[in-house]
Amino acid sequence: MNNTRRRFAILFLLSSFILHPSSFLLLAQAPALINYQGRLVDGTNLFNGSARLQFHIFTNASGGSAVFSSTNLATVSDGVYATLIGQYVTAGSLNEALTNRTAWLEVRVNGTTLTPRERLVSAPYALKVHGLDVSDANSIALGAPAVSNSITPGLGFATIGGGRMNRIEFGAYGTIGGGDANAINAGGGWHNTIGGGSVNQIAAGAVAATIGGGFFNIIRPGGEYATIPGGRENWATNYAFAAGRRAKAVHTGSFVWGDSLDADVSSTANNQVTFRASGGFEVLNGVIGARQGLSVGGGNALSRLQSGTAVLGAGTNVATYAVAFPQAFSSAPKVVVTTRNDPLFNVNDTFVATVRAVTTTNFVVNIVRVDSSGPWAQQLRADWLAWE
Repeated sequence: MNNTRRRFAILFLLSSFILHPSSFLLLAQAPALINYQGRLVDGTNLFNGSARLQFHIFTNASGGSAVFSSTNLATVSDGVYATLIGQYVTAGSLNEALTNRTAWLEVRVNGTTLTPRERLVSAPYALKVHGLDVSDANSIALGAPAVSNSITPGLGFATIGGGRMNRIEFGAYGTIGGGDANAINAGGGWHNTIGGGSVNQIAAGAVAATIGGGFFNIIRPGGEYATIPGGRENWATNYAFAAGRRAKAVHTGSFVWGDSLDADVSSTANNQVTFRASGGFEVLNGVIGARQGLSVGGGNALSRLQSGTAVLGAGTNVATYAVAFPQAFSSAPKVVVTTRNDPLFNVNDTFVATVRAVTTTNFVVNIVRVDSSGPWAQQLRADWLAWE
């Protein structure tokens, strides 16, 4: 036996448990410890007494600097002892050490270094299995070591499914499915989800907010139940929806969609629908109904709009009719009236309609037959359009 082995010889067993990720909902926090057991001899005799054990983890079989160190004082009886690597840490982090693709354990017994180093294999890597980082009992991050996904341990349940450089910060509940450089910020509320994409962010205080993917989308601070399905550079706040490009749903309950133009389109009031369609707007096989009137443009364009057909019936050469609006206007509207013959009559009656006495609730129209000085027997119609 060489000089290093002359005083102590050691047979050791490393053991741990590999837990299915879903079990962490029911189990306590996984400790950053490795069970270490062995048999210690002094020359040809079984060792009895106390032994100071120092454990150092290196990234190669010889040379280099330790990335982790811990020490223990173990009681040895008839050569047998058991201890824990990582119980008394003197340098580094066991979790971080096991992110390296290779890890070699060097043991020192009462100051004597045992050689050669032993390579750590499956069981110790139960804390870091193929990029699975169990930061605490409620936090799981997947991804190869180089991708640097991170979860700051805290009070929340957090999961990162893959991708790279994604992070869930302290106190945030949520899930990042993958993608690149996505973040759920510290204090980011609960039940928040980023499906993927790149540089997407759910800010502090958000609750049950969702970003499906896309690029540089943001759920604003405190954005409860906000949704951004994808697209790029969209914002959303409480109960709001933003999609497309540079859609800014910055008012509660707003719905904003932006087309491909590289310019912001923003909400201006709560519970409002806003969109930009630079190629035009078309409705196929449908009817647009505006319960409180229809607003089109601004300035001298139409504000509130109503229309209808009044059945005037038979009349004398000159007759006057009052027609009620289905809903009251806020101010007296403009009114246009066009007469139309009864569809059951095919006659040459000709009429002129003159509107007068318009109020917020009705208007009065004079009807004059101009092809004859006599009355008419048909059920005359008056089509009307009124707007503010």
